[in-house]
Amino acid sequence: EASVESDRRNILNYIVGRKELENSTPPETHPSYSDINSLVQSKFALASYRRTLESSQDVTNHRNVISKAPLREIQLSFHGTTQFRKEAEHFVLALPETLESLDLK
Repeated sequence: EASVESDRRNILNYIVGRKELENSTPPETHPSYSDINSLVQSKFALASYRRTLESSQDVTNHRNVISKAPLREIQLSFHGTTQFRKEAEHFVLALPETLESLDLK
């Protein structure tokens, strides 16, 4: 949440693609809001995926978040991570439909 109301309006108007940013009331809901939220959540899920996997914690939520995100590219390194061998199939099945590039090291 932005601390200045005009910043909040401008950010939300930018997200929905409005050119007239100043003094324009953004819509309460918009599909782009969901897309941005999903994208941000997926970035955190990807950033913590390996560490969560290595600590033997459940990564189901990570996969669910990633699968729903409008990601076009994913770069992750699982080098030296033996836990990924068991997880690889689940990970691949959870890749988003929008994905164009996958780089696993």
